[in-house]
Amino acid sequence: MAKGKIPEISIIIPVFNRPDLLDKCLKSVFSQDYRNFEVLVIDDGSTIGHKDVIKKYKVRYFYLEKNNGPGFARNFGAKEAKGRILIFIDSDVLASSGFLEAVKNAFETHREISALQGNYTLVPYYANFFSFFKNITLHYHFKKCSGRYSNSIASFCTAIKKDVFLDSHGFDASIRNASIEDEEFGIELTRRGHKILYDNSIQVMHMKKFNFKSLVRQDFRTGFDKIKSLLRKKHLFDARELKGSHSSFSLLASIPLSFIILFGLAMLVFFPISSLFFALIFLVGMFFLINIDYFLYMARKKGIGFSALAFFVSIINNSLTQIGIILGFVDFLLGKRY
Repeated sequence: MAKGKIPEISIIIPVFNRPDLLDKCLKSVFSQDYRNFEVLVIDDGSTIGHKDVIKKYKVRYFYLEKNNGPGFARNFGAKEAKGRILIFIDSDVLASSGFLEAVKNAFETHREISALQGNYTLVPYYANFFSFFKNITLHYHFKKCSGRYSNSIASFCTAIKKDVFLDSHGFDASIRNASIEDEEFGIELTRRGHKILYDNSIQVMHMKKFNFKSLVRQDFRTGFDKIKSLLRKKHLFDARELKGSHSSFSLLASIPLSFIILFGLAMLVFFPISSLFFALIFLVGMFFLINIDYFLYMARKKGIGFSALAFFVSIINNSLTQIGIILGFVDFLLGKRY
């Protein structure tokens, strides 16, 4: 961007103790052909220095003395931004070629929209099973919504008009974890009548390396925080709230169904009766049928073996999400609203 020129786009990247990932992220941003942008890096109280990375790029760097969470950091960045359009990306993603041009073109083509939601690339940065499993799952559910208006946003790759963001008061900074703060904000946008467009051509590559522990821990946390959000806003049975940015009926139904299946299997060990066995066969069959498109998609992209393993991992992972929902409900009843 030429010196003194007001940027059209402000890219806001919150970061906490991720110098290596931030370096890769910034390199992908500054490799874009579109140049009328600025980058704001909001360091959310990191204890690991980022100065060696920052000095390599022309960015506006802000260090927050206290770690307040990504919602607070993004709000801070939005207030400091000069661009008409705000783009929020995480520090562990790589912007695809043509990313910024695609965002600009989407707002010009769809003048009715206030915000834009992108997707992860199909292939993640790390090629191990759990990283691929998480990435394909998210990519599949977001891709199904492409070309339609969204109920919400997911801040790993989203863009919004700055005036709309500020008028809507931004993310709830009381939510300290990176889990549900973006979805809450996106739902509030749609309640105010704003339109959020899914555009599957706008993609970033996820650089997080998942293993089994980090996979189930993240989805447990999502369930824990999501039920608190629903209870806090008294929208427990609101379809808009339940679907969020990318959830479908199959995904929502699969969570309690998986928990029942896993609980039933545990019961079968202690009570090996035929009626329980056949009931479980029926439930497993139901689980497969409501997710058949999802597993066929995985089979096409990664093979039958991958899809078969994903079937069992999905049941376990969904069950942990349901446990998170149950414990979050209890925690809320005990007076812990966040």
